[in-house]
Amino acid sequence: MFADAWQPPLAETDKSGVDRGRGGRYVAEPPAYTGFVPRSRFAVQSSTFGVWAVFRGALSKGSPKRVRKGEEEEEDFHSLS
Repeated sequence: MFADAWQPPLAETDKSGVDRGRGGRYVAEPPAYTGFVPRSRFAVQSSTFGVWAVFRGALSKGSPKRVRKGEEEEEDFHSLS
């Protein structure tokens, strides 16, 4: 889930989200951003310059350490500039 500094949800990243929980790539845009966003990304417009990204892993088999390691390998944050 993405939320701005006031914490209303901006986008869901689970099965109810625009990517249907399939691991979509998102771009969190600052207020009034009009620049380029690749078509392969989902744009999330924020009303503040602070954005929270909250994710939860699901444990199916194995230890919680394996889940955390998998999340670290898949998370990738970059600035727009």
